[in-house]
Amino acid sequence: MRRWQGCASARRPGRALALLGGLLAIAGATGTGDARAAPGDTLGVYAGAGNLDGVTSFEARLGRRVARVHDFLDKRSWASMLDLSWITERWRGGGFADRLVLTVPMIPDDGGTLAAGAAGQYNAHFRRLAEELVARGHGSAVLRLGPEFNGNWFAWTMHVPNGGALFATYWRQIVSTMRGVPGASFKFDWCANAGSSWIGGGQQLEAAEAWPGDGYVDYVGLDVYDQSWAPHRADPVARWNEYVNQRNGMAWHAAFAAAHGKPMTFPEWALADRADGMGGGDSPYFVEQMYRWIERHPVAYHIYFNSSDPNAEYALFSGRFPTAASRFVQYFGPNAPSPTAAPAPPAPAAPTHGGAPAGAAGTGAGAGSGTYRGGSRWPAGDTLRRDSLSRDHVARADPAKLRISRARILRREAQLDILAPITRRASGVASVVLHSAGKRTRFEGVVDAARGRVRVRKPISRAQAAKGTGIVTLTYAGDADTQPQKVRLRAAARKARLALRRPRLVDGRLRAEGTISSRARGRVRTQLLYAVGAASVVRQYSAPIDDGHWKLDVALAPSVLAEIDRREGTLQSSTLFTGYLPARIGGEMRAFQVLGK
Repeated sequence: MRRWQGCASARRPGRALALLGGLLAIAGATGTGDARAAPGDTLGVYAGAGNLDGVTSFEARLGRRVARVHDFLDKRSWASMLDLSWITERWRGGGFADRLVLTVPMIPDDGGTLAAGAAGQYNAHFRRLAEELVARGHGSAVLRLGPEFNGNWFAWTMHVPNGGALFATYWRQIVSTMRGVPGASFKFDWCANAGSSWIGGGQQLEAAEAWPGDGYVDYVGLDVYDQSWAPHRADPVARWNEYVNQRNGMAWHAAFAAAHGKPMTFPEWALADRADGMGGGDSPYFVEQMYRWIERHPVAYHIYFNSSDPNAEYALFSGRFPTAASRFVQYFGPNAPSPTAAPAPPAPAAPTHGGAPAGAAGTGAGAGSGTYRGGSRWPAGDTLRRDSLSRDHVARADPAKLRISRARILRREAQLDILAPITRRASGVASVVLHSAGKRTRFEGVVDAARGRVRVRKPISRAQAAKGTGIVTLTYAGDADTQPQKVRLRAAARKARLALRRPRLVDGRLRAEGTISSRARGRVRTQLLYAVGAASVVRQYSAPIDDGHWKLDVALAPSVLAEIDRREGTLQSSTLFTGYLPARIGGEMRAFQVLGK
């Protein structure tokens, strides 16, 4: 905070006075002068791509309608980003034409640079995007351009030479172009990540350096998830203080928005139960503090990220957050508390930004403590997880190659049947957790090194057997020769029949295709697993299922290709379908080596 104030004051006289006035304004009206609505009245939801049924289900559990819905444009290519027919019809048909928040990529996966965008080379794409949105009835949508730019996981990261200035100039190109289309009345949300990437030398990216100017921004957003890589991550109060006080954290967000006279937003926020253990889990405290923070600040809208993936669970009513979900309904539902009915959040300490926070070392480049890529939070995109390993471990450890080839709930026998191939170099035990019928049942399976597998067949409760389906999480802790790994998918009686050949890297593109049950819906995900330096890396891509077929053909970013070239050991792939509940189809996985050492 102090560093940003000093820089801002140097750039523009009177900024310190503006900031002081803005801070006072936080307790009053929004930057537009309107009275603030109750937090429940400004709540929206992301429930999946075009998922009207998911929104309806969320509203039914909440007990009220949501104010907005959120969706993502496909970022694989300019062509896929501009293919709007299905997504716009879904939301317009569902009555959300004027209540849509749309996240828009600034650079697609198949290539581009901030410098080219700043020079206006991509303006034609955004002109066409604006024309399409206007023609399809979404001319007043909120557009969240290039979010989380102060992280290093998207192609539009400001972590390039002169990145802040280039991002800001490119942003102005896009906004000017789209506003110039007849019938356009878009609002633009400049959305940072809560917690910036570390870029070496004890420094972090500073979101303020990418500010495009007050005339080009309508909302100042921040993405916040209840997850932390710090040693205090088991303490919900300490986690909350971290979110508030970290660089580009919530205190910075409030002050920065007020200084620029803009309403705040939270386009993504959620509880998190992460496969790597870094999530806060069932935390009603996080829900309470988010409610109070939103209540006491000029927040125009906030979106709960109600989604799931193999690496993390965010879905509020998934069963992973029973206490927090109940508290969420209590606070954001139709019977929200009065302003004095709940305890106020603890007063945050003054933001400090000198050096790395406690425990940040070894969490992987860019991890910080914000919404680091731990799951498929952008449909069809490149998602990333880095898990820290000791350098000695990386030097001698091979991937575990763990996958689940069979996960069944046998109703008649009331048993869970798991078969999980694993490298023959593995040893020890693997833990198995079945989450079904509102209950978690834990088992251990011995690693059979001679056969290269983990085999579990254990009794389960009658209620779980009657349910016939559930989520299985298999965790292998690793040993001196193999890296740790965790996988998660749905157990069910009906097979997905996932089939494919070995994924390939061809001319910088990851290619994979195959078949699956014609009853299956959703996406097939392919992960690339490798080790770089002191981190194990998992990059995830996905392809939609179309009538029993799926095909993945995505260009890997140059930085990813360079990272793969620097890997230590093999490049492994894991292709998985996590399951489809409506048809009672279980998840399946297939593993291949893509490149040798």
